[in-house]
Amino acid sequence: MLHSIIITNARGVLLLSRYFGGGAEAWDNEGGAARMAWERRLWAVGAPWAGQPGRAKDVDAGVNMIDQWTVVWRTAGDLTVFLAGDDEYDELVLAQEVWPLVREILKEHLSDKLTEAALLRSDIYGKVHARQLLLPVALRLPH
Repeated sequence: MLHSIIITNARGVLLLSRYFGGGAEAWDNEGGAARMAWERRLWAVGAPWAGQPGRAKDVDAGVNMIDQWTVVWRTAGDLTVFLAGDDEYDELVLAQEVWPLVREILKEHLSDKLTEAALLRSDIYGKVHARQLLLPVALRLPH
C-alpha cells in the first residue's frame, strides 16, 4: 500500500503532504502530533545528505525502513520528495513507478523550476495537490 508522499524544502520544512491510508488512518485518533512525528522521522533519515553545500541537483536518493514502511527519498531541484509504502510498494515500485509520476506532476506544473518558490505560488500549489489526489487512479490503487 502506498502510505504517503511528502515534499519538503532543502531545510526540511514541510511544503506538501498526501497520505493514502495504511498507518495514516490510525493517526486520526492521535491527531497532528503523530503526523509531525512521522515527518520528523522521514527528515531524520534524509537529513545527512540533503542540503549539503555544492551537492548535485537531482542525483541524491536513498532508501530506508521506518517501522514496516519502505521509504524512498529523492531530490528534485531544491525539493526533497519522500515516498513511503509497504507490501507491493517496495523500493523498486516507489523508485521506478511512483517517483516518475510525482516528478512529472511537479515538472508539468512548475515548468521545470523545481523550487520551493515555484511550488508555493498559490495557483500552482493547488494544482499539484489536486494531481496528487489523482495519483491512486494513475497507479490503479484502491482509494
